[in-house]
Formats: sequence, structure tokens, C-alpha cells
Amino acid sequence: MKNPPPSLFSPANRRPTPEIRPEPSPFPPGRYFPSRVSRGEKTERAALDFLHARGCELIERNVRFRVGEIDLVVKQGECLVFVEVRGRTENAWESAEVALPFSKRMKLLRAVELYLVRMDLRTRNSFREIRIDFLSTNGRVWFWYRNIELRS
Repeated sequence: MKNPPPSLFSPANRRPTPEIRPEPSPFPPGRYFPSRVSRGEKTERAALDFLHARGCELIERNVRFRVGEIDLVVKQGECLVFVEVRGRTENAWESAEVALPFSKRMKLLRAVELYLVRMDLRTRNSFREIRIDFLSTNGRVWFWYRNIELRS
């Protein structure tokens, strides 16, 4: 009986690999490309500028609870507005409106409820209307959906 041919992966077929040293990076140390958080902050700042130009005043920003987060809380006249901000690039596969699934809407609703419970009663009663808005952008154009339905 003849010996079988050596396997391609057997130690006899392994060749010594030359030492490879990585070339130094042309980019400065640290994060060169923007992270998702920094892009989100830029989008929220741009959204705040957009809302401010339309008569809204900032009350709070990035309100976090265990159940969820509210991006912007603004006052528009006698209305308290909770704003969810989403941004996408122009060539993204999906629009920003699609990126608000049911689970995220429920987290937003719970966070709004907790915010209202935490709020002073006199301050809360000073507003005639409370609504939740959705503000999205594709990098060029803003889409402002007022008084969105969260439970559908």
C-alpha cells in the first residue's frame, strides 16, 4: 500500500512566512472618521437650528431614561413638543422615516410619559398642547412630521 500524498495543509507543505510590518497610517491618531454619535449630534444641532428658525425654543436636549431617550424637547408658542430626530445620507438605502420601528416608538412614548410625570405640575399645565414630532433629513431637505401617531 502506497502512502497517500501529503495534504496541502500538512506541516511539510508549510513555508515560512516573511515578517510583515504594517505601514504607518496617513491619518492622525484617534478617530479619523466620524462616529455614529458625532454624526447624530451634528444632525441634532442642525435640527435645532431648523426648529429655532421656525419659532421653537429649546427646553432640553438628549433626555435619557432607562426606558428610552428623547432627542429634543422644545416649546413652540404654548405647545410642548417632543422631537425625535433621524438623519440619513442622500444615497442611503432607506429613508430616515423607515428607521423608526415600533419598538423605538414605544420607547419614545414611555420616555415622554416619564418626562411629563417628572415635570412640575404648574409648568405642565402652562402648555395648551403636548405633541410628539418626527424630524428627518436626507442631508439636504428636512421633513417635519407633526403630531405623529406612536401606537399604530
